[in-house]
Amino acid sequence: MTPTERQLIDNPGNQAPAQRTMFGVLTAIAWVVYAYLWLPLVTAVVWYLGLKSAYIELYLQDHRIDTFLVLVIPLIVLVVALVLLGWAEYNRMRFQNRDDRRMIADNVSLDDMAHGIGATAAFAQQLQQTRNSVVHMSEAAVPVTLSSSHSFNAMQPAT
Repeated sequence: MTPTERQLIDNPGNQAPAQRTMFGVLTAIAWVVYAYLWLPLVTAVVWYLGLKSAYIELYLQDHRIDTFLVLVIPLIVLVVALVLLGWAEYNRMRFQNRDDRRMIADNVSLDDMAHGIGATAAFAQQLQQTRNSVVHMSEAAVPVTLSSSHSFNAMQPAT
């Protein structure tokens, strides 16, 4: 094996995209052919296990058309379609005059937020001013310390 071949095998990223695509298609074709070669054995095993006769007895009834299935399956499809259309129309009527489906949340004061997470107002203010932060919790699920890499106010917009 030449060093060039070794580099391509060890690092397929060095191959051109067209070459990688061609090898992928050839691999997929090879797998399909391989699976196709197993079909006779799979068919023989299924027949041996009696699945064909069970299918004929349960569904085809000696190759006769089951009128119950012929009538019920389209009826089930129709009922499912009507239920889905009804649900869609219900939602369309319910939300047709709204710009946003979500309810508008009330503004929460800093003290309410601090009380909700079980922290001090100073801790909540520090949390509010950080963009990315890690809150360290105590065993009682109370915030203890806050680690942050950047302050939200100190972030500069990209130019």
